[in-house]
Amino acid sequence: MLNFKEARKNKGLSQADVAIALDVAIPTYNRYEKGQRECSYSTLLQLSAIFGCTVDYLLGNAPAHPAAVPTLAPAEAAALRKYRQLTPAGRSQLDTYLDFLLSQESASAIKRKTAT
Repeated sequence: MLNFKEARKNKGLSQADVAIALDVAIPTYNRYEKGQRECSYSTLLQLSAIFGCTVDYLLGNAPAHPAAVPTLAPAEAAALRKYRQLTPAGRSQLDTYLDFLLSQESASAIKRKTAT
């Protein structure tokens, strides 16, 4: 069973709103929603983005509407892009350094707690 209608209603959108976003006729979207017409994979991806859910959920393969996926802050996204550009050796070095920083912060937090 498709979850298009539930996902659309959860977002407070009308069929016309979704049809416009997909650049299709309203009757075409209506048929997608009723399962009377199959949409393309790219349309499924668009619907997933519009509704903020997974394609699996839209197709009825997920048991419940998934929680919203948190978005990354710009600084986090930039750090992730840089990490992905590193060689495996560079990633290993970064992981080691991050472990070091986390242990330093943990030790500082313990000192602050014992000082109070």
